[in-house]
Amino acid sequence: MVPNFFTAAVYFVSLLVKGNILLKSLSSSGKHKAWFFLSVALCGLIASDLSWITWLLAGQSTFTTVITRGAWSFYCMFYLSLFLLLESLLEKNFSLKKSHLLLIVITFGLMSFIIYSAFSSIHNITKVFLATSYFYMLLILVVIFKSLKSLRATFLPKILKKQLSLILTFFISPFIIIDFLQCLVSPIYVSELRSFFAVISTSLITIAMYFCFRRIFDLRFLNFKEHVQEDGNFNFIYDFKHVLAQLGSAMNEPEVIHATKSFFHKALNIPYPQTHLNIRDLTNTNNPDSEKNVMTPIDSSIENFLSLCKDQQELATFLHESKIFIFDEIAFNAFYEEAPNLKIVQNFLNTINADIFLPIYEKQTIVAYIIVERNARGKELYTNVDRDEMVVFASYLGNIIYLLQNKNLDVLISKEHTIEAELYHKHQEINQYKESIRSFLRSAKERKIGLVFFKNRKFVFGNQAAQEFITINLNTQDGHPLTKAFKSVARHVETYKTQQSCLSKDSRGNRIVIAGIPHLEQNTVLFTVYYPEVSDVIKEQIDLLKDPSEWDYVLYLETTQSGQLINQLIPGNGPTLLPFKINLLKAALNKKATLLETAEEDLLDMVEILHHISLRHELHTIKLMSPNKNLDVAIKIFGINPIFHNQQQKPLLEQLNGIGTLFIQNIHLLDLETQQYLVDFIKYGFYRTLKSDQRAYSDVRIICSTNQNLHALAQEGKFLESLYNELRTTVSMPSLLTLSEAEFIELTNEYVEQTTQTQTFKNFFELTEREKVKLTQQRPVSLRDLKERIQHLLVQKSKKKQIYQETYFNPAYNITDPELAEAAKLGKHALRDQKIMSMLWHKFKNQNKIATFLGVNRSSVNRRCKDYNLL
Repeated sequence: MVPNFFTAAVYFVSLLVKGNILLKSLSSSGKHKAWFFLSVALCGLIASDLSWITWLLAGQSTFTTVITRGAWSFYCMFYLSLFLLLESLLEKNFSLKKSHLLLIVITFGLMSFIIYSAFSSIHNITKVFLATSYFYMLLILVVIFKSLKSLRATFLPKILKKQLSLILTFFISPFIIIDFLQCLVSPIYVSELRSFFAVISTSLITIAMYFCFRRIFDLRFLNFKEHVQEDGNFNFIYDFKHVLAQLGSAMNEPEVIHATKSFFHKALNIPYPQTHLNIRDLTNTNNPDSEKNVMTPIDSSIENFLSLCKDQQELATFLHESKIFIFDEIAFNAFYEEAPNLKIVQNFLNTINADIFLPIYEKQTIVAYIIVERNARGKELYTNVDRDEMVVFASYLGNIIYLLQNKNLDVLISKEHTIEAELYHKHQEINQYKESIRSFLRSAKERKIGLVFFKNRKFVFGNQAAQEFITINLNTQDGHPLTKAFKSVARHVETYKTQQSCLSKDSRGNRIVIAGIPHLEQNTVLFTVYYPEVSDVIKEQIDLLKDPSEWDYVLYLETTQSGQLINQLIPGNGPTLLPFKINLLKAALNKKATLLETAEEDLLDMVEILHHISLRHELHTIKLMSPNKNLDVAIKIFGINPIFHNQQQKPLLEQLNGIGTLFIQNIHLLDLETQQYLVDFIKYGFYRTLKSDQRAYSDVRIICSTNQNLHALAQEGKFLESLYNELRTTVSMPSLLTLSEAEFIELTNEYVEQTTQTQTFKNFFELTEREKVKLTQQRPVSLRDLKERIQHLLVQKSKKKQIYQETYFNPAYNITDPELAEAAKLGKHALRDQKIMSMLWHKFKNQNKIATFLGVNRSSVNRRCKDYNLL
């Protein structure tokens, strides 16, 4: 025997599923009568489930008897609505007939009798209900037979057939079978088995209904979806690069046609012979003797249809907005809607016997079209994913056809190179977003909130979480940054009597939010300490943005490894520095040629950041000191025809292909011929060998720098305007002289924070107001110069306080290369790591330089290099 509460739970789940389906049907944009009949049928089922739940929880009583019998009346309404639902789906323009009205009268008469019996002492009502159930099941069987007969007919659209098949199989059939079995065994099976039968039957019906309606809503039932839907991710973009490669290498129409057939076969599982691409010859349309104008009957029908579109503006607009004609969806729409355009398109697709008609546009002109033969995929429908894939393919194919017809292959290659760069940029942005979200998920696993009370100038921990967040003594370590943050918040809360908050870091370097609110007790502040959420990270900085839509880059700066590298280089977040940091991160996330405009001392630091975030391994620098008057630099970068020069090494674009970054310092000193070669490489991704027509592909990141006005030089003819236009990604570091005093002091304080790695003596290393004023008045030009001045001041302070030996200054303070910074932090311990030693040898190629960098003896480096087989 099944417990009543378990049976009630099953019915409650069933009630939720049906209620969810009802809510979805109510939100449908469809105006078909089937919407009303489905809603009424679901209401009848919901009433039945409610009566069961009431009876199971309240037990048998007069009240539950009334409720149960009342629900029986709704069951009659359910069967009537089910009957009318199938009738309405099978007829194009459904209207109530006399037989339907008679059935409605009979149903309401039976419902009235059952409701009357609920309040009277009629004892044979069960037999009446069984007879009623047999009556309605017979009606449903009649309409089911009619539906099965219609499924074999040709006048019903394929989408509607799919809907009917699912409704009959998973919605109506389970009810008929289970109710029929229940009516047969009801007089003989004992009450102890009734609950068990109810649980099993209700569970099966609920599962069947869930599957049925989840699927038919995706099949445009009640027009809940605009197109047939498909579950799963849209992975087309990852395979599209192969299509680009195949189309990019096509040099004539047959190759384009083969690439089109290949795409439709691989992406949509359509056999090669059943996909047809016809490229229109618009130049010879008026020449009847042209060989191109000898068309098949299908081609003639299509051309007649396109001519009709020119004459009828509404039809042309319908074609342009639809982008693609899918016969199944056109037929489904035309079955229920009286629209002239739908009829014309349906007849057109029947004439050419096609499932798909895909026009290909170029500059608002149809230059070609693709047709897929009828039933090319059997009974399988074309989904929204298939539709999007075909539309995206057609939009790209239009450019290909136009370029082939106009013999402008260079434009094609340039667009392909641009698309690849955009895809790379989007991929990098997605990775940053994922990394950012993961950082929040890690802290969200154990969501703790620490409580701290501040009363009578004393801090008191309110719970254990606060002690885990704050490992220092706030009452004694006044100079600690965390103590200062708490006192600053407390001071603002007491002054303004409102909630205040700030971002700080715990002893492990993790960001935490310190929020203070006034307590009910006078002169008391309640603090909450917790790991930040997305809003906490960006709300303090979003007001500094000129474009608020770039808030996601603020998030990346604060939560990703790439952002931390940039913050390490430029820790300030003022209204001038923050936009520059965002531009720097944007430049790092794409592989377009980048132009740096900054102080010479900071150039290599910026390049290292861009190089590392781009995930490149080799960095090669070419520093031009004077105007380049020969082709040595061009030969080094692009190579030269062996006939003219015996080049010993491979060109840099070949050496660094796929793994490297090429930094050209003082690009304005490059000769004009080499500049033109560089323009071709940046624009197309292919480079030409000097004195040769040979072209080769290379994936090398180009970074340039200048301290001149390239626009003015281009106007004077001293710099190629085409190269200036290609260097669209420009990163200009604002001068420290232009920073506001507050922003400059904030930057200075952050550099002071970076200088020492231990918190013990940090309170001794704060710059005095006088020192800050002096730095502000005598500002350096570069970030590196500022950092060196700050470090010099702090070293002098440590010697003056006689704590220089005890102070552990950050050895990676002036190092921007992340790999070298990690090695510098390890110091002599880096000798024990083979991977780090291999990296150092690769970068320095000199034992003395490695020994100096790590602060160890050369003999130790020599011994380790021999152990690791580096020599």
